[in-house]
Amino acid sequence: MNILHETLICMCFFAEANTMFRHCSKSIINSKRYFIIFLCFFLLTLSFYPVQSDPKDSKKEIASESEESTGISEEAESPWEVPDVTPDFPELQILEDIGGKKSMEYYQEAEKLYNEARKTLQESDEKVKNKQEELSDDRIIRFDWERQEENERLKRIERKVQVNTRMKALSQIISAIEHLDKIKNPTLLKSENYLNLESKILRQYIKLQYQSGNYNQSISGIEKYFTIKESHKNEPEPHKILAICYDKQASMADRAGDIKHKNIFLYKKNMHMLKYAEISYGKESKEYESLKKHMVNPVYVPEE
Repeated sequence: MNILHETLICMCFFAEANTMFRHCSKSIINSKRYFIIFLCFFLLTLSFYPVQSDPKDSKKEIASESEESTGISEEAESPWEVPDVTPDFPELQILEDIGGKKSMEYYQEAEKLYNEARKTLQESDEKVKNKQEELSDDRIIRFDWERQEENERLKRIERKVQVNTRMKALSQIISAIEHLDKIKNPTLLKSENYLNLESKILRQYIKLQYQSGNYNQSISGIEKYFTIKESHKNEPEPHKILAICYDKQASMADRAGDIKHKNIFLYKKNMHMLKYAEISYGKESKEYESLKKHMVNPVYVPEE
């Protein structure tokens, strides 16, 4: 509308100027009065022509107006920046888990928890010693029965501290195992560092479960331990622990009157005791022959 209005004004001035010029040409051409009037009209007409601006400046103005109207800034980091949608699409979590960064975070946290568990167990003896000294400082013992009573009391305190320590360490180890289970990166899962860490964590898990009398968990832990590396099957200690665990299970089955499972557990006990002796002393050793001779052979034939 502004451009049209200016154009109409210019046309009017040109028409007026043309009329004045004709009138001047008929009368007095050299008259200063009409010449000045003509010049004024001419200059006034020029002032209404729009000044051409730089096209770049126009584009900047348009872009600026566009930004202000839409609220979109050219400095935005990503035009696709949206809230986290992973909770609504669990399938996307698989891609993050497979990624090396996320898997490495789980690995590092598992290693940290393992070290914390070891530290917890190492501090156990120091805690027992401090507790014993604290309770014995003001204790005056005059008779043997008092000494015996004091020793039993200190043993109870020692057992309580050890149980609490094992429970805390076991909780840390189980958390470490859970972090290992979250690792999905194929390269990391096959790496020697991962296999070594998993082996260390499982060894600690097995020992803590065994010390706590959880024989089923100890057995399942050793079975998994054997699947990590073939060389683990040639270690004597796991077979020794398995033999003891199966012996405990045979005793429980016997008390329950379950003869079938008692014989199954005794068979497995003998098998792992012989394996322990074979690895530790050799199959041709006197220890191996003596152990084999004194074994209680169960009435059990394993199914093929």
